[in-house]
Amino acid sequence: MSKSRVLTAAVAVALALGVQPQVAEALVGPVQAKTFVVDAADDLNVASEFVPFAATATYVVGWNMISLPVAPDDNSLDGLFPEAISAFGFSGGYQQVTTLEPCNGYWLNLKEPLPDGGEFVVTGTKVDPCDLDLPASWSMVGVPYGGTVVDDIADPGSNLVSIFGFSGGYQQKTGTDLLEQTQGFWFNMGDAGAVELQGAEGEVAAKRISGLPGVASLSNSKLTIANQGIEQVVFLGVAADAMTALPPSAPAGALDLRVEVAGVAMNSVPHADDVMEYPLRVSGSQRLNWDIDADAGRQWDLVVNGQTHALTGRGSLTLSDFSNLSLRYSPVPDKFALAANYPNPFNPSTTIGYGLAEVSQVKLTVYDVLGQKVHDLVNEQQLAGTYQVTWDGRNGHGQQVASGMYFYALQAGDFRSMHKMLLSK
Repeated sequence: MSKSRVLTAAVAVALALGVQPQVAEALVGPVQAKTFVVDAADDLNVASEFVPFAATATYVVGWNMISLPVAPDDNSLDGLFPEAISAFGFSGGYQQVTTLEPCNGYWLNLKEPLPDGGEFVVTGTKVDPCDLDLPASWSMVGVPYGGTVVDDIADPGSNLVSIFGFSGGYQQKTGTDLLEQTQGFWFNMGDAGAVELQGAEGEVAAKRISGLPGVASLSNSKLTIANQGIEQVVFLGVAADAMTALPPSAPAGALDLRVEVAGVAMNSVPHADDVMEYPLRVSGSQRLNWDIDADAGRQWDLVVNGQTHALTGRGSLTLSDFSNLSLRYSPVPDKFALAANYPNPFNPSTTIGYGLAEVSQVKLTVYDVLGQKVHDLVNEQQLAGTYQVTWDGRNGHGQQVASGMYFYALQAGDFRSMHKMLLSK
């Protein structure tokens, strides 16, 4: 045991025996301003030593993912965290709890003001190891005293798919990352099975996991949201074998960015052979940013309440309404094309689609039956990709044109194409 832990345990023992804080401080050093001192518990999942151990954590107002690396005598929510609004466990869905158990993860919602800068010290018999029997899919998990290094987790059935922690937003944990004591974590299991977590100071498990996949990083194109220095990312155009599923959302209001692919919440989106549209969820931030690889062309669109926003280069958008938000992928066409407008006949507007096989100077123009120009809908250089433009039946001066036959023509490099359309009032 390190010197700092010896002093902390000695303070806890002195206080438990009724020694005044000033005397305890004189004997073994400063006493924490907020310390929960409890008797050792007799639990089959804890070590047999009956010396109180202290675990210190700093939590924030709002939602925290937590766990108990010690077994306290009083494990009630009110006894441990009088400042708590509520706490939730997870078993296929969230359930509100009033007691907390070691080796389980919980959502803890704290209200203002937090004493001592949000620092909490819980004392009890240390927990090491945590022997877990987890179902398939997601579980909220706690870690033993001292924390656990990801690579040292025993997973005999090789069922552990991924691990996520939470600090203002989700972060994936891999390799030599330490799962810190007092924090809670999401474990994603491919199949139900046993998992053993030993304290970082304990013996390494006999059989380690073979290695979890890393965070998706095979794409330079991404969407991001941020709040107070915490960033959440969705990567665009990731290889299918690098896709990572996300844990369930926090109960309310936490920073979260996720896209739904085939019904599964993910932190990345693959390329596809056809046009695809994916529901997108944003919470905890009203500003969505994008950074798209210059070589990607025009493949990605953000659709907000039916309005399309092209995602190219770097940009951002303030979102005031998240009720209908999606991400549309369109593969870069292998040849230039001008599509038939729809609807046709139309009133009052119609949509014209076209595809560019490479970067081009593009001109899309509407003409009347006499060949006179009515309106330039597009006149600019554009990246390779698929585009849509809406014509509202007005000329270049904003005036409504008469019913009748019109033509629209596309010029893109050496490519030329023209179609007719009918405005019917």
